[in-house]
Amino acid sequence: MAQFGKTKEALGGLARGLRSTDWNPQLSPWSVGNPTSLPVTLLEFQATRIDLEEVLLEWETATEINNAGFEIEKSFDGLQFDQIGFIVGAVNSYTPQAYKHTTAEPNAAYYRLRQVDQNGGFDYSEIRFVDGARHDPVLVLYPNPTHRYVKIGLLNSDVHRIHRLEIIQSDGKLVAQFEGNVNQLQDNLDQVILDFSRGIYLLRLETAESIFVQRLVLN
Repeated sequence: MAQFGKTKEALGGLARGLRSTDWNPQLSPWSVGNPTSLPVTLLEFQATRIDLEEVLLEWETATEINNAGFEIEKSFDGLQFDQIGFIVGAVNSYTPQAYKHTTAEPNAAYYRLRQVDQNGGFDYSEIRFVDGARHDPVLVLYPNPTHRYVKIGLLNSDVHRIHRLEIIQSDGKLVAQFEGNVNQLQDNLDQVILDFSRGIYLLRLETAESIFVQRLVLN
């Protein structure tokens, strides 16, 4: 769990050109900002490529105090960031709030949030990097970790082709398997995932081109 609102020492570390690994480990890596800003507690911030042209940004807060909203920023070098969007915040909230934003970007890029409070104070989230679109088939699962829903994305592959999906528990036991195109596999997964216990699973997807294995965390 990270919290917007950092100490003066973190600002001093940045001024001395320290790497993120040299900072106080209790601070969020890559995060600096106005030390007088009111806290917004960030539970998670994820950036995921969902197809060849789009990137999905998702984040969740535990609490918000005096939060005007979030500026969404993008960079191609990890240094110079430009604003690409704005999401209005909950202002004051003591219950989890979820946000998402989709942006068109086929190239590799860095993303971060600039949280702004109603008094003009601001702070930055950690930076997330998303690789550029690739021409080889790529399996994408999002969100991950998840509660009870996960979207299957198979980039650079014919969505009408028949594939085989296996779901394996952490102890190696096969708990489900399906065959079909991506949409049919998604429908089957939507039905069975509701019965799964919390834990770590392996999704093994066999296509005509290759075999993919990715870890799925249910919480």
